[in-house]
Amino acid sequence: MSRMNIKPVEPVPIKTGEPPKSKPALRRRHRPAEELDVLVRARYPIIYVVTWEEERVERCVAEIAQRRNKRVQVWTCTQGLVRHGMATQPSKGTGQGTADPIAAMDAVLQEVEPTIYIFKDLHPFMTMPPDG
Repeated sequence: MSRMNIKPVEPVPIKTGEPPKSKPALRRRHRPAEELDVLVRARYPIIYVVTWEEERVERCVAEIAQRRNKRVQVWTCTQGLVRHGMATQPSKGTGQGTADPIAAMDAVLQEVEPTIYIFKDLHPFMTMPPDG
């Protein structure tokens, strides 16, 4: 996963006040897979990943989810939300009706099971006006 740019969307709070009593430790650079795992464990609600290696990222997320006893749902504008590994079969309560990104987000809000969602190529929809 060498060509991956991971960005947590929510800013990390930084404590200010007294200066540190010693030199700050150098921040250890994580490999992208480790960094993604750290962000998931830190419960970031949204992690934005820019990569040409979608399949590798999806496998990495699936491995993280399995270790954390979470499901993985993948969204595309053509299939809607589907369970990871079942690209042709929509998961229960999702799929056909979730091809629209707003409908998919509504389905995410309705979900009660611990789930990690992967939204592929959502960025074009984020710049569209609300009326389409």
